[in-house]
Amino acid sequence: MTRNPRCVATACLQLVFAATITPEPALECMAASIRHSLRHAVSLRPKQRQDDLRDTPQGMPNLNERLEMRELFKSQQDRADSDLPRSLTKYDVIGLIGEGATARVYLCEPLVGRPPGELYAMKVFCKTDVEAREKQDDVERERKILQMATGHPFVLNAHACFGSDNFEFLVLGHCPGGDLFEVQSTFPNQRMSESAARFYFTEVMLGCECIHDLGFVIRDLKPENVLIDEHGHCRVSDFDLAIEKDRPQRREPLVGTAEYLPPEILKTVQAKTPKGSPGPDVETCDSSTVTEAADVWVLGLMLFEMLHGYAPFSRRVNETLASCRERIIDADNPNGWLTSLGKVKSKAVAKKGKKGKKDSRTKSGLTHVINVSSGAKAVISACLAADPTRRPRVIALRDQKWLKGIEWREATARKLKPPWVPGALTPSAT
Repeated sequence: MTRNPRCVATACLQLVFAATITPEPALECMAASIRHSLRHAVSLRPKQRQDDLRDTPQGMPNLNERLEMRELFKSQQDRADSDLPRSLTKYDVIGLIGEGATARVYLCEPLVGRPPGELYAMKVFCKTDVEAREKQDDVERERKILQMATGHPFVLNAHACFGSDNFEFLVLGHCPGGDLFEVQSTFPNQRMSESAARFYFTEVMLGCECIHDLGFVIRDLKPENVLIDEHGHCRVSDFDLAIEKDRPQRREPLVGTAEYLPPEILKTVQAKTPKGSPGPDVETCDSSTVTEAADVWVLGLMLFEMLHGYAPFSRRVNETLASCRERIIDADNPNGWLTSLGKVKSKAVAKKGKKGKKDSRTKSGLTHVINVSSGAKAVISACLAADPTRRPRVIALRDQKWLKGIEWREATARKLKPPWVPGALTPSAT
């Protein structure tokens, strides 16, 4: 991860300027705030996933915005606003670090009961926005999952939950390492070694196993929703789209990120215009297809992406969403990309490009590296079985040959060595 030089320069200039006009106590407070900001001023992800079906804009505020937000929170507390619960006064809110359609996430530090400098992420839901988007059940479900999974080593933990007339507050663990998508971008060619990929796959797998044991399907598992904590370990997060495994079978809205949706769900997609609404068509799918197998499909895609450096079904330049979905649905084609996974194009298939260079793509147009082991390919193939009933359960993946060397007690105890720890300039080569 690299720090944002513009943010660093701005912070230094502000600190120098403040030293000439600010009393010493206030200057000390400002310096502490700037240290917090610089500590977390990592560069934004190099690209955004396309076709995330939720309206969740992403962004990281600059230093000025963080300082303004901190002052806003303090002024609200000073006025003893009746809508702010007393629990909120136990936290020093440093600034805004994320924003979604119905919630904002603030970096905060507890004032009592915790060691100084320990940081948390406070997720604040606006009840008016939640109700306007009819997301009450989603927010309640996410809160329920986070609280049920608290204490699990590979799921984001909830440390406190409280509310007011207009807001709902969730205090979560802070993960300064960003997400798995960002971490992967630090590897050469965005391609991990098999040992690094095995580490992240193992911990994400154990996090999924926990959510499934609690009776839920994640539905929006992807690298961006796997956070990296201060020790370099994974924390599966973002459960607002999760759904109970045992629920009535019906048509339900299609949600998730297009390139990670499994074929069995896409085959049941239907578009329907809401009655009396001039808005766009609403896409729905058969709820019977949303099972644990959908999360296993994504695990296979994530392992492929970590080893190859790209997502196999990401949309190409000028490609339509319909065409992208067709490629996913055609994944069960016996002559398709899965049968040639990890192989170099044979002489019979190899073609010459315009400049006489060999085209390394397979018949499906996917580029593969040649040094992926047979064990890793077996895990990917098992997870990406076109028939969801043939995919193994998450816990059964432990029996795969590629994972035989994992000491599962040590893995669960977080004793495996992370390839990268926040603060390190580059990931480990091992």
